[in-house]
Parts: sequence; C-alpha cells; structure tokens
Amino acid sequence: MPIVHVDGTKGLHQKSGNGFVGTPSDLQTIGAAGQIKIDSLVVRVDAGGGARNECTLAAGSNAGQIAVIINEGAEAIAFNAAATSKLAGAAAETNNTLAAGAAMMVVWDSTNSLWVPLNAFAVLGNTAS
Repeated sequence: MPIVHVDGTKGLHQKSGNGFVGTPSDLQTIGAAGQIKIDSLVVRVDAGGGARNECTLAAGSNAGQIAVIINEGAEAIAFNAAATSKLAGAAAETNNTLAAGAAMMVVWDSTNSLWVPLNAFAVLGNTAS
C-alpha cells in the first residue's frame, strides 16, 4: 500500500509503495442531461448509445476532493454551462465536451462549488461546428 504525503515544498507525493490506485466506481450509464455521480476516486461513465448534452456533475463532498472521470462509451459527453454543470470553465460550445474514450481529472473547489479540471486543454473539446 502506498504512503502519500503532503508537504509545503513538494505538495502531494508518494513516499513509498508500488503505486497509487483508486477503486473504480460501477459504470454509470447516463441519459440526456444526466448527472454524473462522483462516488469514488475513479468514476466510469457511458453515454448509453447516444451523444449526451447538458450533463452535470454531482457536488463534491470535501474541499480538495479529487476524481478521475473516464468516458468509457463510444459517444461524447457535453456539459452544461459551469453554473449548472458544476464544471469550471464549461460554457456553451466551448471546452465543455469529454470525448469518447477520454478522461479528465477534477478537484472540488468548495468555495465556488465547482469541479476544476486539471487537464482541461488536453481532454475537453469545443463542440462548435
């Protein structure tokens, strides 16, 4: 089992062990305007056979909570604007889509009640045509 340590110089880092592993959640199949539950470190999601729009994320439990959201389906998942989706930076047709087969890591910002993506530019895409 790894030992994870937080300090002021290095931040969060692993001190010992063979790897940092999160137990994945059960696969969530969401419908139109579906909400993704953040119920573990690794959250598995499938759009259920059709691209989904106006999706949202459930609120986090603790400040600094981390989640990795994996789109295991063959369709994209597009999020609503930040105010309703709880995904910071999501806006109409800009940086709001988790592509099929992609993943994103998010951290819960309890001050603003938003999930903040750590790798937004690598994973989230523009749905504008």
